[in-house]
Amino acid sequence: MNKIFKVIWSKSKQCYVVVSEMAKNTTGKKKIVVAGILASLAVSTPLQDVSAVNGPGARGGWSQAQSGTAFNATEGLVVGPSMPGAFDQTTRAKGNVATVAIGAHSEAYGSSSVAMGGGTAYGDKAGTAGNVTDQGGAVALGWVTAKGNRAVALGGINTTSATGDNSFATSGGVANGDNASALNGSQATGDNSFAAAGGVANGTTNIAIGKSANAGGTAGKTGAVAIGDSATASGAATVAVGKAAQADLDNDNAFGNSVHANAGGATAVGYIVNTTGNQAFGGGSNTNVSGPAAVGIGYMSQVDGNRAVGIGSELSGTKNTASGDYSVAIGAAARGTAASATAIGKQANASKDNALAIGTGATASESSATAIGNGAVANKTNTVALGNGTNATGASAIAIGDAVTATSTAAISIGSNGTKATGYGATAIGRNAKVTAEKSVALGFDLNVAHSGSTLVGYNSNILANQATGIGSTINIDSTAQYATGIGYQVDVTGKNAVAIGSSDDSGTHTAAKAKDAIAIGTATVTTAEGATAIGKNAAASKADAIAFGTSAAASESNAVAIGKNTTASGLDSIAIGGETTATDAAKATGSKSIAVGAKSAASGQSAIALGDTAVASGLNGVALGVETTSSLDSAVAIGNKVTGSGKYSVALGYSTSASAEGALALGDSTSASGEHGLALGTLAAASNTNTIAAGHSSVASGLAATAIGLSAKAQSAGTIALGRQAVIDNKSASSMALGDSASVTNATYATALGAGAKANNYHAVALGADSETADKVSTASMTIAGNSYNFAGGTADSTISVGSGTVKRTITNVAAGRVSATSTDAINGSQLYAATQAIESNATAITSVSNAASTALSTANSAVTKADAAVSTANSTAAGYNAAKAAISSSAAAAEAAATRAATSESNAATSASNAATSASNAATSASNAATSESNAADSAALASSKAAAAATSASNAATSESNAATSASNAATSAS
Repeated sequence: MNKIFKVIWSKSKQCYVVVSEMAKNTTGKKKIVVAGILASLAVSTPLQDVSAVNGPGARGGWSQAQSGTAFNATEGLVVGPSMPGAFDQTTRAKGNVATVAIGAHSEAYGSSSVAMGGGTAYGDKAGTAGNVTDQGGAVALGWVTAKGNRAVALGGINTTSATGDNSFATSGGVANGDNASALNGSQATGDNSFAAAGGVANGTTNIAIGKSANAGGTAGKTGAVAIGDSATASGAATVAVGKAAQADLDNDNAFGNSVHANAGGATAVGYIVNTTGNQAFGGGSNTNVSGPAAVGIGYMSQVDGNRAVGIGSELSGTKNTASGDYSVAIGAAARGTAASATAIGKQANASKDNALAIGTGATASESSATAIGNGAVANKTNTVALGNGTNATGASAIAIGDAVTATSTAAISIGSNGTKATGYGATAIGRNAKVTAEKSVALGFDLNVAHSGSTLVGYNSNILANQATGIGSTINIDSTAQYATGIGYQVDVTGKNAVAIGSSDDSGTHTAAKAKDAIAIGTATVTTAEGATAIGKNAAASKADAIAFGTSAAASESNAVAIGKNTTASGLDSIAIGGETTATDAAKATGSKSIAVGAKSAASGQSAIALGDTAVASGLNGVALGVETTSSLDSAVAIGNKVTGSGKYSVALGYSTSASAEGALALGDSTSASGEHGLALGTLAAASNTNTIAAGHSSVASGLAATAIGLSAKAQSAGTIALGRQAVIDNKSASSMALGDSASVTNATYATALGAGAKANNYHAVALGADSETADKVSTASMTIAGNSYNFAGGTADSTISVGSGTVKRTITNVAAGRVSATSTDAINGSQLYAATQAIESNATAITSVSNAASTALSTANSAVTKADAAVSTANSTAAGYNAAKAAISSSAAAAEAAATRAATSESNAATSASNAATSASNAATSASNAATSESNAADSAALASSKAAAAATSASNAATSESNAATSASNAATSAS
């Protein structure tokens, strides 16, 4: 609200007075703020004092003032609720505190309302005098009406009206709506609307400023803005700014003089701009934009296509035009008149779908044609013309450069000064390049291709054959050279399918391929025969299918191959590879179909191969690969350095290695296989006998079919195997084996030493385990036990097995139980001996009984002997008596010995005891015999002695019988125990 003046209570004058808003009310009374007092109050004649009849009056009281001369009023100021005026021209003030009515016909209703000069102020929207609430604050100054809380109406006669809370109207304005404002004869209808300078805002939040400006139209759309004389914003959220600007549909924008946006979301900017496309934009002068989402900018620009863009101006009566959907026209009189057509540049014209014309006067007159450059023309489908004065008139043709022409379908012309591609699918690239044949290519300067399917790249060259290719300078491909290729400088091709790549030499000799399927690559390289190939400076291949590869290499016979500087292959099917190499054929030597590769290499055998410096292969199918390698017999192979394969079918690989016998194989450094079918592997290994194998550093296999494997292993006898470091078998130990580090067999055939340091030095012997050593065989055929001889199965030993030595002892563990029988030669393990021991121990008691019986028998025998001695000593035995006594004694001794022997059969220990008893008896008999001998002369006592001897013999016999019975008992006991 304007706060220019206010009404306060004057303490000195005891009445309400109008003062500046800066004045103070010292009484502490509530201020009544007046929103905008008429300007005439500020310049009127001085006010006369107005005296109050009843003073300020209390709430609910009545006050009446006398007329004031300044207002020429017939009714005084009345302040208080429900107080009618006292005179004919009624002035009323009805409301609570601070309601003011000043002037005839002034009416103020509602608290803090002010009515001056015949105005009517209602403190609410109802606009009635009755039932005024405690709301108010309306201000009416002049013959006006203000209805609503804090509504303000200033000036005018009858027509000024502010209706609505916080509404505002001045000088004939009509504001109808909360927060609506109408200034100076304008009309604002709708909440938050604003109108000024004669405008009409019809709708919520609308703004109209200017004579006859209209925001919201008759439909009262919201959010419209119209600014300018006769500006019209008829749609919701529209903006029209400028004289006669029109924004008709929702979200339209019009800025400028006589511009028109009529599509919904359209924008028109400038002078006499007409935008009727939805979401379109128009700017400039006399521009028309009718396409949806289109853009038109400039003078007399016409944009009709959907999302089209036209930027430019009219020229010579031709408008800038973008009439196709998605078309673009940029430039004076530029025209994009088909879908997705683009014309950029003065008078550029793209008249068919997807056409592109860029440049002054550029023309793309068929679909997908492209013309870029001043005066460029692309007038067939998919053609491209790029450059000044270019002309692409063939379908899908491309012309790029200055004054370039592509006149046939799919032709490409790139260059200047008359470059032309006039054949179907032809390509001419370069200054003055010309291609008059279909599907041909010319790339370079001053080129000419006159036959189809050919390609020429370079300078000053010609192709006169179909489907030929030339690259370089002064290339000449003759009409007979169909499918030929010439690349380089001063190259000639006269053969079909031929290839020549290179240049002439200082003498002027051209590189040339002069026959069908010939290939010449290099400086002054020449091929003159069908299928010949020459690669290298001055290389020459002069016979069919010959190959010369290298500087001055020469292949002068069919299928010959020469590879290397100055290399010559002059034989049929021969191959020479390496500097100054010669491979001869069967006509001149023995090397047909041979191959020699390397300096001074020689392959003189048929189908031989020599590869390497000074390599020599002189045998049939021989192979020598490496420096100074030699293969001298049929099918021998030598590979390495200074290697020799001098036996048929031999193979030598390595350094200074030799395989000198048939079928021998040597592999390593200084290795030698000199025995037939021998094999030597490793440095200094030597296999010197038939079917031998030596593998390992310094290993030697010199015995027939011997094998030595390991460092310094030696197998020097036939059929031997030495396996391990320094395992050795001497030359007197055929069919032996030494397996292990330092294992050895010496002077022992069929021997085996198994383990580190094991030694087998006996025939058929086996040394088993580290440091084991054999000894001579030992045979045990039988054994005598208690006088009985027992023969053993396997009693004759052929050799020995040692699991140790004099200082190394080993147990044999994990031995299975052997068979126990009279013929078994199986080993017996500990568990079997344990079982026998248990049986013996269980018979201990029986054995003791046998022993006691034997002792008794011996005692009886001894007694008899004693008696005999006594008889002998007292008798003078005769010879007959002596003999009888001797016989009796012998009989007794024999009986005793027999009894003891039988007891020993049942149990060895009992038998031994019995044997001892018999021995004692024999000794007794011997003593008796001696005694008899001593007393032989005592013949007279012989009879008596004989008698006594007989008695003694009888006693001895009885004792023997007892002893026999005891032995029988012992045997039975042993049988029971078993």
